[in-house]
Amino acid sequence: MRIAKTLDEEFSEYYKKYFNIAVNYTVKKIQNMQDAEDITMDCFAKCYENFDKFDETKASFQTWLFVILNNRIKNYYRDHKNSEEIAEEVASEEKLEDTVVEAEYLSQMRTVLKDALETLNERQRELIIMKYFKNMNSNEIAEATGMTAVNVRVTTTRAMTALRDYFSKNNIELEL
Repeated sequence: MRIAKTLDEEFSEYYKKYFNIAVNYTVKKIQNMQDAEDITMDCFAKCYENFDKFDETKASFQTWLFVILNNRIKNYYRDHKNSEEIAEEVASEEKLEDTVVEAEYLSQMRTVLKDALETLNERQRELIIMKYFKNMNSNEIAEATGMTAVNVRVTTTRAMTALRDYFSKNNIELEL
């Protein structure tokens, strides 16, 4: 019964109790905080306009609120469907463009790396390939090559230094 409080006071209590809950729910549904706040404010405005018609014997305020909120979210998706499809298409084209640029970059880096590896002696090249391309540790490399693990680490370190020098001399910025 609503005798003790005015409708405004009662609505204000509901607003304080449910506003953040409603915003968080809406953000999860649409993934956009500003739009979620706008939708939630619109929903509460609608609730306020019709608060005198709210019947707590038929449903709780929370149920009533979320029915209206879900309708607002459906409207949001309907209204934004075309713009989202366009945005997805543009994003897809940008991803394709990025992929082409990345593929070209990787192709150039492979050539640079191949040239750099050719500056190493055969043993150094073999150890670098085993360590960085086959992901073998020093003990595994030692076992496969008949070297000691310490010798593998020393030779690998020297090879990496030679590669860094090659990149530096050729003004190639690459993190190793």
